[in-house]
Amino acid sequence: MKALFVHDHIFYTDNTCFYSDKLPYEIWKRYLKNFDELVVFGRVKHDIDKSKQVSLSSGENVKFEIGQSLNSFKSLVFYKKRESKRLQKLIENTDILIARNSMYGNMAIKIAEALNKPYILEIVSCPFNSLWSYGSLKGKIMAPISMYNLKSIASSSRYVHYVSKNFLQKSYPPLKNAIVEKISNVEIPLVDANVLDKRLEKIKINKKKIIFGIIGSFKSKYKGIHTALEALSNLDNRLKDFSYELRILGAGNIDYYQKYAYNLGLNDTVSFDGLRACGTEVFEWLDDIDIYLQPSLTEGVPRALIEAMSRGCPSIASSAGGIPELLNNSELFTPNNHTELSKTIERVYHNKSWLKAQALKNFEKSKEYSKEKLNKRRFDFYEKIKKDILQ
Repeated sequence: MKALFVHDHIFYTDNTCFYSDKLPYEIWKRYLKNFDELVVFGRVKHDIDKSKQVSLSSGENVKFEIGQSLNSFKSLVFYKKRESKRLQKLIENTDILIARNSMYGNMAIKIAEALNKPYILEIVSCPFNSLWSYGSLKGKIMAPISMYNLKSIASSSRYVHYVSKNFLQKSYPPLKNAIVEKISNVEIPLVDANVLDKRLEKIKINKKKIIFGIIGSFKSKYKGIHTALEALSNLDNRLKDFSYELRILGAGNIDYYQKYAYNLGLNDTVSFDGLRACGTEVFEWLDDIDIYLQPSLTEGVPRALIEAMSRGCPSIASSAGGIPELLNNSELFTPNNHTELSKTIERVYHNKSWLKAQALKNFEKSKEYSKEKLNKRRFDFYEKIKKDILQ
């Protein structure tokens, strides 16, 4: 079978191959276990963004089709009809459509329905939360429209893949009797038990300085970095024995957050560590962290938090999106509420019993996101769909 994958994702190209910061060839191999050929439809930039860690997305049995960006009124007027016709031809020449919730994904689903072509809807994020938290007036205007559109599509979709266990299903319920699967798009390798042993030994040491860590982009405020800075500033003013360092790993322009930290008097305690290669370099960085923070204003199921948990790292996070599927209420705070975060940190940062219990719980929880387990569920899901289509 030939599958078509449609999403608004921006790929990078050097005119010979395609690259991506989020969709490497390893992602396409998940689909190629069930389908013989995959056509990928997305957007493109011809200059690779050097602030991002990109990987090769091109590979065997994967072909790319590039669409015009439709994020302005002018582009919608002049290019939407043309791109719709291109999508229609691609869908006519494929056996099944795989569409992620996005402008192009939603457009492709409407075309597939008109052609009576089977499709799989992948719901990987909440568009309302993402757009509302992005920070712009345009985002807040588009948020309820995007939410309504996705609700409508989900309620009529025969095959739906959610990346969360419960969060996205509640907001965007599927068609009754639909074939539905909950499979995270976050995969981590199985971690050796020695990682947990080293973490427990690290917790035993009486440290004078606590190292906090955050992984997130600096491009918008929805990662909640400002919330963490405010929370630590509060504690800095209240606790005489509170010695700490905050390390932030991520891509983008750091000027805004450098100034923010400076104005709070935190310039000597906050370090911006740039990018690390996925895998070993990120894991080594996490191994130096004492408590991981995920203060997001909106999230699906955050990869960075799961990676921190797989290293046995005690974690505190906001209750945004699917995060409560990973942590207990005692480790959560209300998004954008720096006072709650301050109180949570104050309660646990020197509590070795809590730190040890967290390390053990998080390490075990992260095993649910092992590549082997998720690939098996994904393979069975697609096989069930193929069988249903043939019937």
